[in-house]
Amino acid sequence: MNVLQDMILPTIIVGMLMTTILGVQMMMVESSVDNRVTQNLQGFADIAVQVIQEDVRHLQQIVDLTDSTLVFRNTNNEVVSMNQNGRDLRVLKTSVATSDTISFNDHAVRLSALSFESVTMHGVDDIILRVRVQTESTPDEEVGNRTHRHSAFAHKDIYLRNLHLN
Repeated sequence: MNVLQDMILPTIIVGMLMTTILGVQMMMVESSVDNRVTQNLQGFADIAVQVIQEDVRHLQQIVDLTDSTLVFRNTNNEVVSMNQNGRDLRVLKTSVATSDTISFNDHAVRLSALSFESVTMHGVDDIILRVRVQTESTPDEEVGNRTHRHSAFAHKDIYLRNLHLN
């Protein structure tokens, strides 16, 4: 009986150790993937805000401003339209003189929400443009079959110097 116990007990102990080690390793892999997804999403949110800020830098006149769309004329006499197109940030530039499309860019930044807001400061309208961006992961990026999604946020208040000084 003692021989049988000596043969079975080490096998059970080794099996339990293997299960514990593999379980810990799986949690580490999940944690690593979660961190990578979160960092990527935050990077995409920051990039979206930077793209908007670069184009708004040359803003001369706001044509239309809604919660989700910004249309303005820039110093190059172009009309620039920014909005969310699915999960992309769409930037469309058209010539004021000819109404031809100059450039059309869909930036793949995994948007789940995009909002624009004009902020009044010291009694002056349209001096600050508040931009809020939210990105969200997809089921393909997640580990397993979770319903939980990772999100990242970025916001920026952009001083519209060209509007304020003109």
